[in-house]
Amino acid sequence: MVYAEKLSSLGAALKRRAALLIVLTALLTSGALIASRPADIQADPPERAWVVETAMINNSARQPNVELFGKIESPEDTQLRGGVEAEVLSLLVNEGDTVSKGQLLILLDNRDSILELREREAELAEIKAQIRLASMRLKSNQLVLEKEQELLAITESQSKRASELQADGLLSKSDLDTSMESLKRQQLSINQATLAVEESKISAIQIEAQLMRASAQRDKAQLAFERTKIRAPFDGMLSDFNVSVGDRIGRGDNLMRLQNPATTEVRTQIPSVYAAALRDGLARGIPMEVTVNSQGSLIPAKLLRITGQTRQNSGGVDAFIGFENATAVANDLRLGSTVRVLIELPPVENVFMVPAEAVYGQNRIYTVQQSRMKSVLVERAGERVDADGNNQVLLRSPDVTDGTAVILTKLSNAADGLLIESSSDLSTAEYPSIAAANSGAAEESITESDQRAGNR
Repeated sequence: MVYAEKLSSLGAALKRRAALLIVLTALLTSGALIASRPADIQADPPERAWVVETAMINNSARQPNVELFGKIESPEDTQLRGGVEAEVLSLLVNEGDTVSKGQLLILLDNRDSILELREREAELAEIKAQIRLASMRLKSNQLVLEKEQELLAITESQSKRASELQADGLLSKSDLDTSMESLKRQQLSINQATLAVEESKISAIQIEAQLMRASAQRDKAQLAFERTKIRAPFDGMLSDFNVSVGDRIGRGDNLMRLQNPATTEVRTQIPSVYAAALRDGLARGIPMEVTVNSQGSLIPAKLLRITGQTRQNSGGVDAFIGFENATAVANDLRLGSTVRVLIELPPVENVFMVPAEAVYGQNRIYTVQQSRMKSVLVERAGERVDADGNNQVLLRSPDVTDGTAVILTKLSNAADGLLIESSSDLSTAEYPSIAAANSGAAEESITESDQRAGNR
């Protein structure tokens, strides 16, 4: 029995040692495997490629344009006002009527004007009578002067004869004195007659001045009488009535407004940088299309003239746009309203065109060189708004030749050497009609590129 217990204890000890040996063997095997595994290799992440749109450049002659805002005006747009103080007897037109030049619009009470005119005409007749009298007096005085001069000649002859006789002792001294006295008296008469003639001449001049003044007063009264009939100064349409029958109007009172739609123009302000080219184009007769956009209606127009002076506190000069047949488009044009004006400028040579979003700053774009971005300095030659309303920029650069790929997508992190991937390759004939990639499109392209990089 004792022997059996010893065998049992020995068996249990052998089992524990076997289990321990198995555990140690497993640990050693695991350590050996771990020690013998190959070392980890650190892999570099792939370089990110930014997805962009590009376009192949073609240098050629292109016509820039400029989009402006203008105001509808008319050189024949007047506010009719009262010229005299009078009562309105008759109103012969209605608001909205179309009238012709010289047509009678308003008839005023002319009785005061008639009385004033008659008074002025009476004054004029009186002065004309004075002129006749002055003329007769002048002629009479001139005749008297002539007779006095004849008497002077006789008196001088007599005085000379008396002197000769007295020298010969044939005439007494008293008779000679009497003859000399007659000569002196005649000379005084000549002076008085001459003075009378000069006074008559001066009087005639004064009366002529009175006649001119009276004539002016009569003409003024005549003008006031004519102003009692208010007529249209030109063809046009009536609006803004401020008068009715029975009103008593005064000088300068607003009565109504007359506008001529046939002379409608658009006044716009052209930036000074374009003014010289437009003046040159007008002088040389270069066709420059103009389109006026009035509430969605596109109206063909033409450039009429450009002022030569820059207005104060502005960066441009005024230009005037006209229409071939303004009457036909009168319903689309309202005086005082604001419209858009698109003016075609004279063409410029050897330029290419890209969307405005493709230009960084004022004079830098990016081209593609071996799938990487390369900045290029450019010169602005103008701008153009395409049919879809997108802004295009006309550029030139000796570093951009035909076939050069220009990046159109705007990237916030654009830099030389940045890896890019072209999503489309447009020709210059295609991309002006495409809204160039904006910042939102750029972010979407970046996200797609990140996803492809993660998949790789």
